Order: sequence, then structure tokens, then C-alpha cells
Amino acid sequence: MKRLIVAIPTTSTHLQVCHSVVNEEHHNIGISKGQRRNIHGSADPFWALVATARQLQAPGGCPWDRAQTISSLLPHLIEETWEVFEVVRSGHHKELQEELGDVLYTVLFLTLIAERRGLCRLETLLTKTRQKMIRRHPHVFQSQRAGTANEAYQQWEAIKRTEKKPRHSPSSAFRDMLVAWWDWLHAHPDARTEMPPRRKNAHSSKDKLPIAMRRNRAGTVNAALKKPRATPVKA
Repeated sequence: MKRLIVAIPTTSTHLQVCHSVVNEEHHNIGISKGQRRNIHGSADPFWALVATARQLQAPGGCPWDRAQTISSLLPHLIEETWEVFEVVRSGHHKELQEELGDVLYTVLFLTLIAERRGLCRLETLLTKTRQKMIRRHPHVFQSQRAGTANEAYQQWEAIKRTEKKPRHSPSSAFRDMLVAWWDWLHAHPDARTEMPPRRKNAHSSKDKLPIAMRRNRAGTVNAALKKPRATPVKA
């Protein structure tokens, strides 16, 4: 048996230090018998959720959870993210908390799978992400200034260029296509069960599609990859 001291951030600026007994044979999966007994005892909701997720993936946990891989969860990540988009876009804000929680849990799920494979550690991920936010906001945490949102964004991009090489990503193009598709479907509710390009009157329907969707099916991906980013997004 090994006794680990884990620093758990609270809502204040102080750190709550708690002791968890970790069985060495379960160390790689991140949960112990002691943690299982006290799974709901944490005063911090985030770490209580982490403990729950780890129990589900541990031996004796949920068979479905234990069978998942990073690749198998990617469609779920897209689905949950899309549901947040749909809730916001359609104005159903009462459902936003639940949908955001689903996205958060899916990201946590992916992180714990990666942790088991030795690809990352949750605590290291949290620390590095926090450090990145501080580093890329010198107008908040240091003495530099950024009076407008655009100045803050340009400052972020300048710092980002010093940290890693630029890389092309098709994500923004696919994002624009999905947004256009969603808007079109909600403007044409009768078309939800069958996409217009597949209909017999595909040519007449195609003319009514948004520009981002006016591609033949074979060329959609290639066209999307060449589409420039429409809106600056931090990454």
C-alpha cells in the first residue's frame, strides 16, 4: 500500500490537501478500494466526478465503459458537442447545464482512457492547461495591455506562434459546414429524414442549400479542406 498526498484545487485560492490510500495493483487505473468507499465523500464536485468516472472504468466497473477506447469515444464527443450547439442555437437554455455536463464528462472519459494508456495524466493536463491560459493572457496575469477583444486575440496568436509551429486543420471548415447544415435543416423541417442531395429533385433542392453545402457528395470533403477559417478561434 502507498499513501499519496494529492493537492485538490478548491473554489478559493488555497489548496485543500487530502490523503488517499492507493492500492498499488490498481495504481495504473487511478482508483483504489479506499477511493471506492469514499467516492462521494469529496467536498470538491470535480474530483468527486473524477472518482466516479475512475470507478466505472476500473475492474468490477461498467463493462461498456471498460470496453471503450479513444477512437470509439470520438463519435460520442462529436454528438455531445453537437447537442450543446443545438441547445444554444435553438434557445433551449434550460437544457444547457445538462448538455455541458455531458461534454465535460466525455472529455474526462477520454482523458482517463489516455491516462490508463500512459498518454497523459489528468493532474498534469489540468496544470499545463492552467499554465497555458496564464501564459497566453499576459494582459491579465502580467503587465501587458490589451484594450479590446481583437488585441487580446492577436496577442494570443503571437504567443502561440512562439510556442508551436502553425498547422493546417480542417476543423473550422467542417464546423462551418455543420452550422450551415443545421440552419438549413431547421429552415426546412420536412427535409430532416432525407438530405436534399439524395432526393429525386436533387438539382432543384441543391440550389436552395447554403453555399457551404453546395458540393457534390464526392467533393464535399476536399472542398471543405480548402475553405478558409471564417472566425478566429483560440486553440
